[in-house]
Amino acid sequence: MRNLFLSTLIFVFYAGVANAAEECVNGALPQNDQLIQAYRKNNDPLKKSFIDETKPAATPICNHAQKQTLNFMKVAQACDLMARANGPFPSSVKLDCLVASTNRRPGGEQFICDESSPTNPRKSVSRGNAADGPPNTNQCFTRELADYVRYAINQAIKCLSNEEPIDAQLILKKINNETSFNFSLSGNGGRGLMQLTTPAVREMTNVKYGQALYVMQEVAKSSKKSCAPFRQIASADLANPKGIQQGNICDWTNTGDGLARNLLYGIGYHRHVREKYIKPHLQKIAPQLAGNREIVGLLSTISFGPEGIKGALGLLSKNRVGKKTQAAGLKKSLLSQSSYLNQREEKQEELLCLKRNLKDGTNLKCDDMKFSDAEIAGNTCVSK
Repeated sequence: MRNLFLSTLIFVFYAGVANAAEECVNGALPQNDQLIQAYRKNNDPLKKSFIDETKPAATPICNHAQKQTLNFMKVAQACDLMARANGPFPSSVKLDCLVASTNRRPGGEQFICDESSPTNPRKSVSRGNAADGPPNTNQCFTRELADYVRYAINQAIKCLSNEEPIDAQLILKKINNETSFNFSLSGNGGRGLMQLTTPAVREMTNVKYGQALYVMQEVAKSSKKSCAPFRQIASADLANPKGIQQGNICDWTNTGDGLARNLLYGIGYHRHVREKYIKPHLQKIAPQLAGNREIVGLLSTISFGPEGIKGALGLLSKNRVGKKTQAAGLKKSLLSQSSYLNQREEKQEELLCLKRNLKDGTNLKCDDMKFSDAEIAGNTCVSK
C-alpha cells in the first residue's frame, strides 16, 4: 500500500509532461552537455554497479521521471521516499538536497575527460569556470547524473563504514561546501568532488609517509558489495600510488574511476582522521567527549579543511578542553571559532534556500529565513 501511495504521489507531479525535453536540474543549458556525454561513454565498475543495482529496484515512474518532469524537486522528494522503502540506500545522502546543492555556483575550473581515450594520462579539456553559470559554461546535470553521483557517495559511505558508521550528513555538508557535487572541478585548492590535496592523498597510499594505508588495504580485500566499485582502485593505487599533478587531472575528476577514487580517498581520509587523531586525543584529555559523535564529527571536519589537524587540536587547547568540559559548550565554541565550519554552515543555508526555491534570478532570498537545528546539521538531507 505504501509503494502504491508513493507511486501515485509521483504520478501526480509527473502527469502531463510526457513530451518535455530532458531537464538540466542544476539550471544549466542543455547544450552544455560535455559532462553528460562523458558519463554516457563511461563503462567503469562504478557505472556498471550503478546500472545493475538501481534499475531493477527503481519504480518505472521514477525511471521515466528522470527525463521528463514538471517539478523535479517534488519528484526527487517522492523518489527519495521510494528509495527508503526499496533500497539500496538505508542511510544516505538524499537526492533533493544534492540537486539543490548543484544549483549553487561554487567556482572552479571544470574539466571534461575523454573516457574512450587510450592514452595515459587521459586527456582533459577545460570547459570554463562553474561560477559563470548559465548561459555560459556551467555543465548540465540531468537527474540520471545527479542520481549517479548520489549512488557513488552512498556506496562509498557504506564501503568505508565499520562498527562506527560514516555520518552521511558530514559528507554531504563537506561536498556542498567544497564543490556543490560538481565532481569535474579542479584548481589550486584541490581536485574533484571532495577537493583533495597532496597531504591527504599522500596519507592514504604513500608507503614512506602515509598513515592511512590500512584503509586502502581494507577496501582492497573487502568482500562487501558496496566496495566493488572501489576495490580495483584501492589495489592498483597501493601498488602504484597516485599523486596530485597537473597531468593527471582525470584520475581525480572523470565520471568513472576519477569520481570513485575521489570518494575513496576523501571519505577514507575523513575516517582515518577520526579514528587515529581525533578520538585518541580526546580519549587522553577528555574521555567523556571521545564517544560524542557530534564533537568528533566537528573536529574531523575541521581537520579535513584548510585549518588541518593542527588547527583542530589547537582549538581544543585554546578552549582548555578537559575532563570537565561539556559537549554543548565546546560545540558552540568550535562553530564560532573555526572559519571552515562557519563557511560550511553558510553554504548549508544556501542549499536549504535553494531547496525551498527561495531565489530571485541568481540571488538567494535567505536573509530573513530561520532554519531548524536539524536542517543546519544536515539531518534532513539524509535518509536514516
